[in-house]
Amino acid sequence: NLVGDDSFAQAVYLIGGKEVLDAILALLEWSGSAKKTLAVQEQAARALFYLSDAKMIESLLNMSSGSDIAMKAVEVLKATQKKEEDEKGGPQLPSSSTIMVNPPASVEHLDIHRTIRNCLDHTTTSASPSLQRWSASSLRNLIIEDQRRSLVAASESAQTGGVAPLNYESFSLQLVSSGGVMILCSLIGADDADTRAHATAALSATIDATRAVDASQATLREMRGEPPTSGSNGNSTSDASIVEAIVSGGGCGSSLAQLLLSADDAVAGMGCSFASSLVRPILTNPQGSSLSEGGMAQSVGKDDDGLAAYRN
Repeated sequence: NLVGDDSFAQAVYLIGGKEVLDAILALLEWSGSAKKTLAVQEQAARALFYLSDAKMIESLLNMSSGSDIAMKAVEVLKATQKKEEDEKGGPQLPSSSTIMVNPPASVEHLDIHRTIRNCLDHTTTSASPSLQRWSASSLRNLIIEDQRRSLVAASESAQTGGVAPLNYESFSLQLVSSGGVMILCSLIGADDADTRAHATAALSATIDATRAVDASQATLREMRGEPPTSGSNGNSTSDASIVEAIVSGGGCGSSLAQLLLSADDAVAGMGCSFASSLVRPILTNPQGSSLSEGGMAQSVGKDDDGLAAYRN
């Protein structure tokens, strides 16, 4: 159990780097459904859950190159490099004396888009409930990290007045076209309680992340003098497309009702949080509770205020 102990994950980023992370993803990309294959992939998915934990990533972002962990990582890398130099009969480039680590930069070694695609693939692996569970649990972490990188990229572009292009694009919108939202919606009704919980949390995180990215993109478009990407009402449409995909995928049907009716307070609370994320724009946007002419509330199906997706 690695909960509360970030040393393992930190070592993977600082010492193993991109090579190790790519090797883990390569394991997830194995084909076949043999028991040994699924067992290896389960451990790979489990490792990714800890490697993508938001608190662990934050610890790396706040870590300096002179910290104890970073210095120990340098010692390990130097020892490894020295061993390779001895085996090859002489100094290699770069020299072991010049090895340094940059903890914040090491976070970028994890390919978020590739990892999300792999985890989505394995959430449909009914032959291994454990692999399915760990893959679903990793998705929420990955979506949160995807949001962080998107907001950082937007902030860096905004510092140049919107002139600099974005160096990272969010995967959130691809969750609709790739079928990811539909897969997560199907998992809300899974037999395994943990899988249901992780899928619900991933969907809530997707909605919240998309709205945050939308807001940052809207700011950039305004700085560049570009028109909004949606209709004349100026409301963004990407988070609406996520909600519409959840509704069409059955995420608001009997599966959500079962969560809300659960005798377990934690499960019912999770259902309430998910339902709240679906309709939040109606609750927070003054237009959501406005009355049309004649004193009647907006009808379902109409989109005069750009909030129809959340009403339906």
